[in-house]
Amino acid sequence: MARGTKIEWADDTCNPEMGCDGCELWDPKNGIKICYAGLWIERMLSKGPVEGYPPAFDQPTIFPGRVAEAARAKDLTGT
Repeated sequence: MARGTKIEWADDTCNPEMGCDGCELWDPKNGIKICYAGLWIERMLSKGPVEGYPPAFDQPTIFPGRVAEAARAKDLTGT
């Protein structure tokens, strides 16, 4: 979860799952790498594993607890 995102239409973000098992935008075996998320994750992992990211974009990974953490935000709970 990212608090204070720079996305102008959102205050925060939450990605409970990251990665993709393939689509027409991400098929490295056929030289297709035009998915912004795939390119972003590859850039993040270019120097090695990073906590909170999948081991590789083509290995979708679920991050338990992220939605629960997001739901505790003050603007959602009113506290």
